[in-house]
Amino acid sequence: MTLATDIAYQGVASWELQQQSIAKSQLNHNPSETLTAAGAASVWGTTLLDSSGAAVNITLANGELYGQKKTIVMIEASNSSTVTVAQHVTSNPEVFTFAAAGDSLVLMWDGTDWSTVANNGAAV
Repeated sequence: MTLATDIAYQGVASWELQQQSIAKSQLNHNPSETLTAAGAASVWGTTLLDSSGAAVNITLANGELYGQKKTIVMIEASNSSTVTVAQHVTSNPEVFTFAAAGDSLVLMWDGTDWSTVANNGAAV
């Protein structure tokens, strides 16, 4: 190796350590929450909707990191529920309706908008 390649390698190694640190930080912000009433959803992790008592109409604010993912799943569907995404790539806001247990939505933050990565049954 030469001095130039040693320096380049050290830069790559430093970058890899930084990426690992970021990934660990994101894992620490990957909570799961179960919502049973209207309100705001966490922008991190998984949100489970339980509408056994009433419709669960929630809002999703802007994400915080590029590539951040958000998953929303209806686990009990006695009442149809909605998720209003404040900034979505197709509409601001974009409203998704969850009507059956198992309806799910996976979103990814691109720095400006949430994009739909997967949609299983949530009507737009």
